Amino acid sequence: MSNPKHRIPSNEDLKLERCENSVVDRTWSDTELERMLAICQKRGREDYSAMLRLARNCGLRIEECHKIDTAIARNAIRKIEITISGKNGKIRTIPLK
Repeated sequence: MSNPKHRIPSNEDLKLERCENSVVDRTWSDTELERMLAICQKRGREDYSAMLRLARNCGLRIEECHKIDTAIARNAIRKIEITISGKNGKIRTIPLK
C-alpha cells in the first residue's frame, strides 16, 4: 500500500528495546537428565529413556523423536545420520557419530 490510512509504529517509534529470546538456558542439567532417566527406568519406560538420550545426544526436539518410525531409523543406521522434519517443517540431517 502506497498511502495507508494507519501505520503500525516500529519498536524505535515506541522506544522499545530489542527482545533477547535466548537469555534463559532451558537445557536440562546432567543431574536433571539423570533423575528423569531414573524415573523412566523405575516405571519401565525404556522408550522415553531412549527418546531423552536421543534428544540430548543428537540435539533433537522431543516432537522430532516422536516422528521417528522404523523406516527413518533403518535409514539413519545405514547412513550414520538421521534426517528429520522438525519445527515449521524444516528438514535437518544430523550426523550420528
